[in-house]
Amino acid sequence: MKVVLPMPIFMAPAAETQTRKATINLDKAIGYELKHGRKLDPKMDTKKLRRTVSNRLSAQRSRVRKAQHIHDMESKVTELENTITMVRLRVESVKENWRLLQQQNEALERLVQIRLQEANVAQMVAEKNKAELGRLKGQMKDFQIWQFYRQPQPQP
Repeated sequence: MKVVLPMPIFMAPAAETQTRKATINLDKAIGYELKHGRKLDPKMDTKKLRRTVSNRLSAQRSRVRKAQHIHDMESKVTELENTITMVRLRVESVKENWRLLQQQNEALERLVQIRLQEANVAQMVAEKNKAELGRLKGQMKDFQIWQFYRQPQPQP
């Protein structure tokens, strides 16, 4: 984007607008300076006059470039500030999601611990029941043997 500055004193006004780009050829600028100029002696040496006007034109172009550069830098600053704001919001969002995921992970880890404890208890109960079953089977076998011997034996 080009910055349009108000025209310097030594440039002729444009018919359409009071501002225009600071580009003009040296001969027109010299003519304008001589007609409307700032403290220029019309009897001044031509080389010196051309150099003076050329320096003024160069200074004007330099000011335009500087203003354009400042404008570009201000635009860049605004763009970067907007980017920083968006990145900060995104970082906060990611931090919040991270915090929620950590809480969910902690809850799941507690649930896993509870399920492991329940599985251990169930395994101990199963082992206890298995031992009891073995004991009862042994008792039943002993009881059957006892019953067998207790029954009257048939007489031959």
